[in-house]
Amino acid sequence: MNTSFLAVVVAVIGAFVISAVWYAAWGRSLPRLHPAYAEGAARPPAALAAIHLGDWLLKLLAICSVLSVWP
Repeated sequence: MNTSFLAVVVAVIGAFVISAVWYAAWGRSLPRLHPAYAEGAARPPAALAAIHLGDWLLKLLAICSVLSVWP
C-alpha cells in the first residue's frame, strides 16, 4: 500500500474523529452559553457559524498535521 495514500486515510479519519468530539463538546456546552437555546430556541446564527468554522479549521489542521509529519 502506498504510504501517501495511507497518510491521507489516517488524516481524514482523524479529522472526522476530531469533528465528532468537537460537535459533542459544543452540543453539551451550548445550552450553558446561550440560555435561550436551553429553553428550546434555535441556535443563535453567530454561534452556529463559529462552531462550523472551528470544525473545519480543526479538520484542516488535523489533515495538514498528519501529512506534514508522515514519512
